[in-house]
Amino acid sequence: MRKKFFWLLACAICAWLVAEQTEDGGVLEITPGDGIHLTREDVAAAFERISPDTCDAVTISEGTAVIGDGAFETCRDLATIVMPHSVTRIGDDAFADCASLTEVTIPEGVTHIGARAFYGCASLARVTIPERVTHIGESAFRNCTSLEAVSLLESVTHIGDFAFLGCASLEEMTIPEGITRIGASTFYGCTALARVTIPDSVTSIGIWAFGSCTSLAEVTIPGRVTGTGETAFRDCTALRKVTIHKGVTRIDPQSFLGCTSLEEAVIPEGVTHIGLSAFYGCTNLARVTIPEGVTHIGAYAFWDCVNLTEAAIPSSVTHIGDHAFRDRP
Repeated sequence: MRKKFFWLLACAICAWLVAEQTEDGGVLEITPGDGIHLTREDVAAAFERISPDTCDAVTISEGTAVIGDGAFETCRDLATIVMPHSVTRIGDDAFADCASLTEVTIPEGVTHIGARAFYGCASLARVTIPERVTHIGESAFRNCTSLEAVSLLESVTHIGDFAFLGCASLEEMTIPEGITRIGASTFYGCTALARVTIPDSVTSIGIWAFGSCTSLAEVTIPGRVTGTGETAFRDCTALRKVTIHKGVTRIDPQSFLGCTSLEEAVIPEGVTHIGLSAFYGCTNLARVTIPEGVTHIGAYAFWDCVNLTEAAIPSSVTHIGDHAFRDRP
């Protein structure tokens, strides 16, 4: 704590070198020390010059190109941020845990949103992502529990793991064409997410990608995906319909475990492997179509599917795991 105090004091003493501020109705203007790269030290120095209770809005000066790593991290009273058109990059943790931040417009020139950039911004309800953004980092909007709407344009080619994990108010998501990978837990726990569009460009779905999305009612898995993703849709308790396109070769372990509203599963031709506990606990599943060509049905694959009455097993199957069809009539 003593080191932190003296560091902040030093920043305050030299604040006139690194920050310009105007206090007018609680608005603070900050200029980077080098005019281009706004650092955490620049922000700390500027805030030390005023009472924290008088400032809930910040304007960053024109000419700033980079919002640096951790620049505004844990500025919990910050409600409004205005970034200039000159900004091209938002660094890791740049606005992490800014719990009062309600709305963000990302400038048109930004191409990169760093890891955890808006992590834990619990009041953030809307964010506009411009068309030049190509990279959304790991956990970028994780635990933004008030976030209702995000528009992703086709320029986005990378969405990091956990990017929207815990965004419990997010209702709809269109993943842009060009994305090839949906990472681990990208949308885990988005409990209001009712609709999601997975583009044909996607080839990989990570573990827990949509796990515990308890409002998700329907999903289509495109044919370029080779496997449905381990635990990818686990505990999606409202999921009634899954369309799996031809080209998928594996139903991965626990992909649909606990999808208690799922009524029918049509497994396409070309699938050879149904993994461990793939449909475990799908208590409303009444019909499943297993095509010729499937060779492996894993242990507990249909365990506790208590309403399953139709499950024709083709002659191609050479392995049925322990308890694959136990606990059904």
